[in-house]
Amino acid sequence: MFGDADFVVSANASSGLAVSLSAGGNCTITSPSPGTAHITGAGSCTVTASQSGDGNYNAATNVLQSFSIAQASTTTDVVSSINPSDIGQNVVFTATVTPSPDTTSPTGTVQFKDGGINIGAPLNCVVVGNTCKAQLSTSTLTTGAHPISAVYSGDANFTGGPGVLSGGQVVTNLPTLQLILEEFSSHPNLAASLDSLLSLRDTFPIQSLATWFFPGSDHNTRVIVYVASLQLNSGESSSAVVVHLIDSNNQTYDVPAEDVRTEPITGFAQVTFRLPDTLSPGDCAVQVKAHGQVSNSAIIRIAP
Repeated sequence: MFGDADFVVSANASSGLAVSLSAGGNCTITSPSPGTAHITGAGSCTVTASQSGDGNYNAATNVLQSFSIAQASTTTDVVSSINPSDIGQNVVFTATVTPSPDTTSPTGTVQFKDGGINIGAPLNCVVVGNTCKAQLSTSTLTTGAHPISAVYSGDANFTGGPGVLSGGQVVTNLPTLQLILEEFSSHPNLAASLDSLLSLRDTFPIQSLATWFFPGSDHNTRVIVYVASLQLNSGESSSAVVVHLIDSNNQTYDVPAEDVRTEPITGFAQVTFRLPDTLSPGDCAVQVKAHGQVSNSAIIRIAP
């Protein structure tokens, strides 16, 4: 089998003279006999033993011995970047193909499947050490359980075969994000929001008194809003949450959150974001986007 350890090949002549060895096909051999044979690929190998004679002995007839070399086997493991995932959330599936015996790296392609249906086109299996890996990113899985598998194509030296994601991928349909509104306000759709440094309610200046505390170049106001049914996944950064703004001049902005954490009393997500440089004064619509969901729209007020 391809990947088997080197082994000894020997030949003897009745004359007692040394025998030369040579190899053809998917192997090499050292000479003279006994020689060490090394397999270079699946297929076949032919070893030739020859003895040319000397002053006392005639040359011997060459002797050939051939053998077949089978492909090495592989195993394919599939993991998910997050499981369970939310509807619309991006999930990355990784397939790792490992040869047995552990020799050189396999090549070829990997086809990911959801049950019997292909997810995208076959992907190149990229060599990583003595394995190869393929990754698929998708955010289109529907709610429910998905039997995810990855089928390795094999190559000249390695057999192909499938691997499955243990337990499948579970996609949940979580409650819609809910931007929290002011309970007592003359405006019917005013977001519950605070200046992140001074804890003042709107209206918010684009540059705040924070300039007195931070001598750096970025003095823009940071605003906190509160969102129900929002929680970061393990290992996910705050920038996975995006705050969508439409100012009084209909300019739109998608601002990555700078900080997302759970407010301990209410359980709401506390989302902190930076007001853009060119935001216009007046009523500004705000929504929060995360995991493929979009919250209700509310208003924050921007001072001149």
